[in-house]
Order: sequence, then structure tokens, then C-alpha cells
Amino acid sequence: MKSVADAPQHRFQDTLAQSLEGTTDSDASFDIARYWLKQCEEAHIIWGGMVPLRLLQANMTALQTSIDLSQLPNTFRDAVGIVKRLELRHLWIDSLCIIQDSPNNEDWAKESVKMGDVYKHSWCNLAASKARNANGGCYTQRTAQSALPCAVRARVSGRAPVSLYCWDGDMLGANLDESNLVRRGWVVQEKILSRRVLHFCADQLFWECVSLRACEMFPGGVPNNTAAKPSTNTVSLRNHLLRSRDPVIQRYQLWDQFVQIYTRANLTFPEKDKLVAISGLARELFPNGQYLAGLWRDILPYQLMWSTSSGDCTSRDNERAPSWSWASINGPLFARTPTEHGAGSRLLATVLEATTKLTGDDAFGRVSAGEIRLEVPLCRVTVSRCYDRYN
Repeated sequence: MKSVADAPQHRFQDTLAQSLEGTTDSDASFDIARYWLKQCEEAHIIWGGMVPLRLLQANMTALQTSIDLSQLPNTFRDAVGIVKRLELRHLWIDSLCIIQDSPNNEDWAKESVKMGDVYKHSWCNLAASKARNANGGCYTQRTAQSALPCAVRARVSGRAPVSLYCWDGDMLGANLDESNLVRRGWVVQEKILSRRVLHFCADQLFWECVSLRACEMFPGGVPNNTAAKPSTNTVSLRNHLLRSRDPVIQRYQLWDQFVQIYTRANLTFPEKDKLVAISGLARELFPNGQYLAGLWRDILPYQLMWSTSSGDCTSRDNERAPSWSWASINGPLFARTPTEHGAGSRLLATVLEATTKLTGDDAFGRVSAGEIRLEVPLCRVTVSRCYDRYN
């Protein structure tokens, strides 16, 4: 419960309370979406187990002429309507923009390299965050009051009356950070590289950019929010997210955070997508860096110290990445970077050689093999099992 008397954003909210309707497919909801887009611009899609209409060699000519909206699943059809209502002209949907059955996946191999640029340069990313698959749609029916906090007028110990508002303090986590959509591996770099994301959630619309996290309930920003949309822009991130002031080290630290997020998500085809689905982030952070199947050559001794989390990882797949790369396993892990160029630690390993064999032309893409040679000191140790009173 928070006191918000006389706060400008809540006066704005009181005005909205008179106009919100019983569906997120309303003019009032889109007025808020336009407000977020305008403020962000001036101041600073999921299949889910079903196969929708796809761009194929057989239907490419027909689809280049026109697309029958009735053939599109609900989410895609809603997205077309959203683009029109936001007065935009273009919409990217992977399965309709990349040929899905080209020989040897040639078109996918060519276009997947560019996906980072697609996300980075898009004007706004539309996220059907409440949908379980492409037929789930973007919109939801609701009561208007479900998108408003509970307002209470109270007088305490003879003081002047104040307005108190009650709301779910975990609304951002539940709707943005733990939705079905963000559990998909491909969505990780999509969300991070996009400048702004408009989420269509179960009860209301949500907004994310590097400077604002908002919703219909709090159009001016969710109160007491200390989190920001993940971004590669170290200048815009809050200081507590990065442990170093060195811009190069900051980027390595960002990479490790992204890898930890990414390895907690799921991929339908990890054997071919594990490195590709995060290649846009790697290219954005270090376009000229020497990239070794998910690790960086300049800090390789640190990068090799990645570890798995809570025993949830499955066995290594050496066909998609070398065994020394985190990309060879499925499951969550912890990554490692130096702080201030290794301050506070002493490296005992020297990298003599480190190479990977690429399957194509993309330096950040799939690999078929890899090799490292290290020079390290050896010492004799004795390993024994100790028992305490509990074991």
C-alpha cells in the first residue's frame, strides 16, 4: 500500500479510470500505447507448439501478391491490426519473412545472421506475452477495474486525508519476467536488442524501454520499480547492474548476464540454434571480438570457469559446440568475467591456442569443432572424503 496523494501520474491515472473499457482491444488502451511510444521516441512472435501459415517456396509468389488474413493465426492477425492502429506500415513476422523450406535451410542461414539488426532497428517490438501459441491472440477480455489499483481515502491520527492505492507488487515479474514468451530462447536477444517492447498481457498492456517500465494501471511508470529492460547500452543501465566502471569490462559483464538469462530459456532445436539464437547479442557487444563458441578469447581463462546451476543441466552435445563451451549443454549456468582487468585475482593459466571451426561465414554462428591449448602449473593434491555428523 503506497501513498500517492497529489502525484501527477496518478492524476493522469484518475482520468484513465473514467475511460478504461472491458477489453484491451479498446481505443483507451491504444491511447496509452500511443502515449508510451510518443514519450519513448521523444525522450530517450511465438509459435508455441503449433505451425501457422508459413512462407514456403510453393506459396511465395502468392504471398508476395497478397495475404488472406483469415489464414493467419489469431496472434498474427491481431499484430496486423495493431500495426494499422499505431499508423505503421511494416510488420516483421519470422515465419512469413524467411523461407521456411529453402534447400539446406539457405534462406534461414542467411537471414538468421541479420536477426539482431531486425530487432535493433525495429521501431517497436510487439509481444503477445499472455499467449501460449500463435492462436492465443494478443487481446483479452477483462473488467475495467482489473486494470486499476484499489483506491482508498484514509485519515491517520488527525492528519489531512490522503489517497492510498493498493496493487500487486509483483505485476512486472509475473507479466514480463516470467511469462511464457520470455521462456523461449530466441526471445532473449529479441527483447534485449529492441528499443521498446509493447506487451499484450492477461489483464492489461505493459510497456518496456530502457527508461520506463509502465502499464495501463501506471502509465507514467510502475511505482518503486528498480528494474529496467535489459539492454546493451551500458550508459542507460542503472549503476548497480554493473560491477565495473571500465566500459570494456562492463560489456563482458553484460554478456555473462545475458548468457545466464539465455541458458534458463528453452530452444526447440538447440542442436542448431544454441549459438545462432544469441549471435545478435554477441555481434552487438563485440563486433570485432574473437568469439569462440560463446566465449571471448581476450578473457578466455575467466570464461572457461563457467559452472552449471543446481544440477539441472543435461549431458554435453559436442556436435554443436566444444565440450569446454557452455553451449555444449542444456540448462542454466553461471558465467564468469574479470572485474577491473583481473584486479583481485591472479591467473595461473596461459592460453597458447584457441580456435573453432565455423560451419558457415558467420563468425558468431554455428561451429563444428573447437580446440584450446593451455599452459598451467601442476601441483600434487590428495583427495579424501570427509564425513560429519549429518553425513
